[in-house]
Amino acid sequence: MTEAPSNEIKSEKKSRIDVFKESGASRAVASSSWTILMAVIGAIMLFIYQIIAGNLYTEGELNFYGLTSMFFSFAVIFSLGASGAFIKLAKESFVLDEEKGKHRAIQMAKINFILGFSINIVMFILAFLSIHDIGLFIMLLGAASAVLIAFLRDIFTNLLGVMNRFDLGAIIGGLFGVVVCIFGFTIIIFNIAPEYLAFVPATMLFLMLILSVVFYNRIKPKGLGFKDLFFPSKKYPLTKDFTNEYLKYGGLTTISNLVVYGFYSQIVLLMTFICYYFWGGALGLGGLITWEKMTQLLILIDSFVFIEVAVILFSGPVNVEIAEACVKNDYECIENSLNAVGRVGLVISMPLSVAMLVLARQLLLLFMAGSVSFSIFGLTVVTEDLLFQGWATMAVTGFGQSFYGLACIYGAGLIGAGRAKQSAIAFGIGAIILFISTPIFIFLLGAIDNLFPIWGTYNYSLIGAGFSFLVSGIFVFPYLAIYSKRYFKINFDLRIKRTIICMVILGLYLFLAPIEPYAYFLNSILHIGLGLGQFVSFLTFLLIGLFLLIILYCFFGVFGKGDGKILQDTFDSFNQGWIAHFLRKMGRFFYNLNPKNPKLDN
Repeated sequence: MTEAPSNEIKSEKKSRIDVFKESGASRAVASSSWTILMAVIGAIMLFIYQIIAGNLYTEGELNFYGLTSMFFSFAVIFSLGASGAFIKLAKESFVLDEEKGKHRAIQMAKINFILGFSINIVMFILAFLSIHDIGLFIMLLGAASAVLIAFLRDIFTNLLGVMNRFDLGAIIGGLFGVVVCIFGFTIIIFNIAPEYLAFVPATMLFLMLILSVVFYNRIKPKGLGFKDLFFPSKKYPLTKDFTNEYLKYGGLTTISNLVVYGFYSQIVLLMTFICYYFWGGALGLGGLITWEKMTQLLILIDSFVFIEVAVILFSGPVNVEIAEACVKNDYECIENSLNAVGRVGLVISMPLSVAMLVLARQLLLLFMAGSVSFSIFGLTVVTEDLLFQGWATMAVTGFGQSFYGLACIYGAGLIGAGRAKQSAIAFGIGAIILFISTPIFIFLLGAIDNLFPIWGTYNYSLIGAGFSFLVSGIFVFPYLAIYSKRYFKINFDLRIKRTIICMVILGLYLFLAPIEPYAYFLNSILHIGLGLGQFVSFLTFLLIGLFLLIILYCFFGVFGKGDGKILQDTFDSFNQGWIAHFLRKMGRFFYNLNPKNPKLDN
């Protein structure tokens, strides 16, 4: 946001392509910004669809989408997880020797195609073996129809990443929620049988594949055409040694990337479901608080933290940036990139965690009993017990997700440096902690109201699921951060203390913000309904809080030397450089107001 008085302030406007040509912290942050922006847009569209679909379909009908997506996700888990290995191995070779880079890219494309084709056949066989159960057959058929398309799409998006065009890859990824939303509403509007929801993944992926092919065709380098990638070649033969190397490294990066694709949230959900389904009585469930409502509330909470989870996607471009810097032995670039992306990830994730800590109760009330009716969750009656558990669980889970998001940044850096084993160990232990600690915390916190009656009569058990995420994240993040510091021999510049000061002020503002009174005021003068008034009031104070946060970051020096160039390049990559100019001027003004900050002349 601010910068030293150097020629940075006079930097010329860059085109999007220019930004992605120059290696370093700016390209890493710009690439990550594209990734997270498109992911959030797609997630919002998916969230909107889930709200409406939840009121129209029964749980069994929604399973045609939900379970199909689950079957599909497990079938393509290697293709998703091995993207880090694909990009790292190809980028590393391209920097050293372009011909070797092409050879590796072609080999990995062929391996992915063969794997995708093989898994596709297995899925179709499984589908037809289950034809006696028509519902399961349709879901498996829907998943099978999407598998090979997903492997092909990932080949092209990985190649876009190798060429540092994460902006194009982000556009493709952002289609996920948009296509699901459009396809889902088409089924609703034309009253089509809900069984067709099973083919949402295939439809979505087919459109993404077409767009990825179009983008790749525009920028593909010579020697990496479609014929080179998918047909046998004497010039670029598929060797056993490299196949084993790629599969081994891809397996390690898959473990590291499981959290990126929501697998860790599924672990917590699964263990929570098991605890409540089999031992709900022992946990004090009964009456209005049933095991169905408790597990469904956790699903709702997970939907609310989707924006925070998107911070995890900030880690993706770090892989290619570190891989290139390691080949060049450019340790300054490594340090600057990890610090820049880590700092940006911190200043995004922490405010979201604080907002959830302070506002989760009001947010849950708004959606559980406000302008939107979540009939799918059975939450037509909101008890204080259920509301308290939802608030506390969301707040704790939010911080846990933040730790995982920051851990992914350093994990991606280690993958780019060829140290995927250390990243896989950390995330593997994190998954084990989730499996073990989730039921332990659920039972421990479920017993608090009996052990300490002075704390009230609330049932605290669901909060245990959030604590398991927090404890697991507290282990994984420091482990990877400390290992990265030692391995890369870098000094951290995350400005954590200054960020904490900003978070305290932000938390006080959100706590004191008159959201409810303003909602009643809007309703009284505009007659828009209390539910809509609450939503508008909520959004208004959040936007004010965002503006306040930017000022705080500048005043306390969280944004400082060098950040102006990063900001300018990032907005230039969106062709919106004028926004960066405005923010830089505002940032310098508030930065210079703090006498403890080194003065900036410009």
